[in-house]
Amino acid sequence: MHIGHRMLAQRAAELGGQPWLVSFSGMADVLGWPKRPPLVADDNRGEVLASWAEQCGGLVPRQRFIPFAEVRSLSPEDFVCVLAEGLKVSGVVVGEGFRFGYKAKGDTEALQQLGRDHGIAVSVVSLVSSGCTAGLETVSSSAVRKALGEGRMQDVHRCLGRPYKLVVKPSQRLPQAFSRCRLLALDCQNQLPCKGKYPCAATFLVGRHILTEGETLRFSEAELQVNDSTLELQLPSPADIPGGDSLTVHIEI
Repeated sequence: MHIGHRMLAQRAAELGGQPWLVSFSGMADVLGWPKRPPLVADDNRGEVLASWAEQCGGLVPRQRFIPFAEVRSLSPEDFVCVLAEGLKVSGVVVGEGFRFGYKAKGDTEALQQLGRDHGIAVSVVSLVSSGCTAGLETVSSSAVRKALGEGRMQDVHRCLGRPYKLVVKPSQRLPQAFSRCRLLALDCQNQLPCKGKYPCAATFLVGRHILTEGETLRFSEAELQVNDSTLELQLPSPADIPGGDSLTVHIEI
């Protein structure tokens, strides 16, 4: 969920109606790709979408997942029928170079023609420049993954339009009072940056709620050390955090 997706949502809002971000689920399983952690943890998706409301005329984009296995064999014509008759969409926004349908037979010209046939407004937007330092000209999820894998957090910020938020759900109970704690990489809900030391901000949540009632809930000058299998989180002052299975740590890098 990067600034390219945000631009799609913004353009969809300009077409009128509620903007939706449509994604395909289960592609890795169907195509036999190696499974990778997401760039945005499930717990964080709603927050990201809500942050786009200002660009979307005050509307918070919603998200819809379509099982890839159900549409992978559809022709371009049948896929547009799903959009028109199944999802009842009135408009579609895609980036230039978009392909769809079985074996990616459909292109943006085909989508525009099929859209006219089915009464769907189709808008094709230019790809967004990333401004990255390593020759990645356009924003994409692949560009974000590459920048993360090389520890180039400024480039990650440019592509996302926000700090990168790592979500950790500790499987081991943390000490109630600490200024330094060890977390397991396996407990991370989204992709880790490469090994190294990063300035960060850490927020602790119990359940889905940020701690209240006088608890120290956010540390803005923390430090994160990423190792092969562990994370070392150093806080600027001691924390008194209630433990428990529902504890979640959000780390903005």
